[in-house]
Amino acid sequence: MASTVEFATALADMGPNSRVMRTETGAFRSSSPDGSLVRTKDPLLDPLGRIVFRLLTSTAEYQGRGAGAIHLSGLTKDGATIIVHIKDYVPTVSSGLDSHSYLGGFIRERNIQVMCWMALSQPGHVVQDPDNSCSLDVNVSYQYLVPLPPDDPCMKSLLPNVVPLRILSFDIETMVIPRNPRFPKGALEPINPSNHAAPVLQISNVISSRYGHDNTAGHPFMRVIFVLGECDPIQGAQAIPFRTEGEMLEAWRSFVLSVDPDVITGYNISRFDLPYLLVRAGICRLNTFKFLGRLSHIPSVTTTDVQSWNRNPVTVAGRLTFDLWDHISRRKDQLGLFSMKLGNVAHHFLREDKVDLDIADIPQLQEGGPATRRKLAIYCLKDAYLVQRLLDHLNAFEDDLEAARARSIPVERLMSRGTRY
Repeated sequence: MASTVEFATALADMGPNSRVMRTETGAFRSSSPDGSLVRTKDPLLDPLGRIVFRLLTSTAEYQGRGAGAIHLSGLTKDGATIIVHIKDYVPTVSSGLDSHSYLGGFIRERNIQVMCWMALSQPGHVVQDPDNSCSLDVNVSYQYLVPLPPDDPCMKSLLPNVVPLRILSFDIETMVIPRNPRFPKGALEPINPSNHAAPVLQISNVISSRYGHDNTAGHPFMRVIFVLGECDPIQGAQAIPFRTEGEMLEAWRSFVLSVDPDVITGYNISRFDLPYLLVRAGICRLNTFKFLGRLSHIPSVTTTDVQSWNRNPVTVAGRLTFDLWDHISRRKDQLGLFSMKLGNVAHHFLREDKVDLDIADIPQLQEGGPATRRKLAIYCLKDAYLVQRLLDHLNAFEDDLEAARARSIPVERLMSRGTRY
């Protein structure tokens, strides 16, 4: 089995165009054009010598008395990732602020639109190969951060309407516990990641590039599933077995940092999958697991409290967390849905039946051996892929971008029940 040091190298066949992609955590089968996920380190400058990037996400740390730090994550035209740090912005009104309202005031005052193009009129202090997971790390005064208007010469002649985004769609399967062990298909214990007998069993990952002009965009170029225990091979995917849950979780974090997605998506990931993983990582004493983003000092945080572990949505600093469940739930009546289950949603929109798994069968599938774990893995992978298909079918990402632009708030705030902007 694989460990966090040495991954299994037996790769499943993904067709004639597949190649081996090597990352810091091991070798993975990829059908991307060059078999690589390496980002450019030398972004192109515009004719005025400016670094120009498309804003992806924004995060703030408010320290009180008008002082704070704002971190903007984005992508250049040629795919370089960039983090811009602003530490000299002082709001007009500083009383009663928190990090959300501090960031909101900055966005409004600087007239920054959701995922707009921006330029650094002065280069600031630029660091390459920084500790943060990005190509460029820039400290600059807020005065030199300029949103580009649609009639900007650079906008008209050089910049595309959209930037290709690397999308990671993932799903997890967890152990379920029957109330009475003598009746494994009877009533189940409430889902509680703090229960030591409820480990994460599998994590499926589907990677694709979307929203650019590449003809291959939208087609997954990598399918990887992390499995607790041995798993029979799966055609078109790579199944990586692990001896322990802790090794699997630590390897998955390394995988996320290596793949470096711009967007993390799934179905109810912000209130189930991500907080569940965070709680389990705490139980496994993985202190660095919560640092999944491009900002190495800002963790994704949840609580181990049984009653509130999934109450608030989890975000990942520097990456856009887009939960398809949340997008659909806000439009459930408008869309005519009678159930929010992924299988029902897929049947309603894609006109295809998804074989739903009875969660009471999970213990038997996990304990049955490599062949039954393969069945569970195929189910888990299909769920991750269905999310990407539904994103395309519903134009979900584009719709939420427009809604966020209309309200001048970050996309992630649409997923919060208490928007304060």
